Amino acid sequence: MIGERFREFRRDNGISTTYLNQVVGVDHSYIAAFERNTKDMPDETLVKILTKGFGISTTKAYIQINLWRFLDRFEQLAAEEQKELWLQLEMAVNPSVEDDVEAVKVLKSLNKKIKK
Repeated sequence: MIGERFREFRRDNGISTTYLNQVVGVDHSYIAAFERNTKDMPDETLVKILTKGFGISTTKAYIQINLWRFLDRFEQLAAEEQKELWLQLEMAVNPSVEDDVEAVKVLKSLNKKIKK
């Protein structure tokens, strides 16, 4: 789930919940509960954490959040559905696309397809 993916991302980047509390002002117990998937976190809060705590752009923060959601939904699909969606993803993500905004649109579009 998204909280677990966030925890892995945080740990991979060597960031503590205490640091995020100090830099972003989000209580470390709230972050820990989110990472255990016992509390939800609004996108705005996640973006704030990713931009201020990890130093990434707002666009990249939204891409990361949508990617985590996509992966959560993708893993819930049957193998054949995963294969079909993966082929669609490969066709949609063109290596010549240089604009992050376009990447966000692609991920949002794929998230909508998975929800159906």
